Amino acid sequence: MIALYAALGLAVAPLPPCPSPRPRFATIAIDPTKTVTAATIQEFGIALRATEDGGYHWRLQNAPAGAATVRYDGEAGVWDTAFTNLNRAAGSPPMVGGQATEIFMFTAMAPGTVKLTFQLFGPGQTVPTQTLTYTVQVVPNVIVC
Repeated sequence: MIALYAALGLAVAPLPPCPSPRPRFATIAIDPTKTVTAATIQEFGIALRATEDGGYHWRLQNAPAGAATVRYDGEAGVWDTAFTNLNRAAGSPPMVGGQATEIFMFTAMAPGTVKLTFQLFGPGQTVPTQTLTYTVQVVPNVIVC
């Protein structure tokens, strides 16, 4: 068809390039009131603050099963002690303790919606002091060219 247009002296505009695939990492969610959206095969994290050196830590209460909408990939922690000392007055002793951010990592596996519930436990406690639920919407990773 293009050869026919060229023979007739008609210009043929090239097709625009196909968009690149979605990035591998979708987001780090911090607000449980907003839906987390990720496309299949994208990774995402849920970041929760805790006073880890005071014995507080978050637990994922409903880890997804094998063929679920999302796959739980583990947890990483970031200590915020350096940030605690940024506002310290000159000459005062360094502050100890402080907050840490616990980041729970997931991979979106199949389209659908899932609720992930996290509970905060204090030292030696069996009853949580706080519960947060995040809604995750996994959409198909489709690129139409």
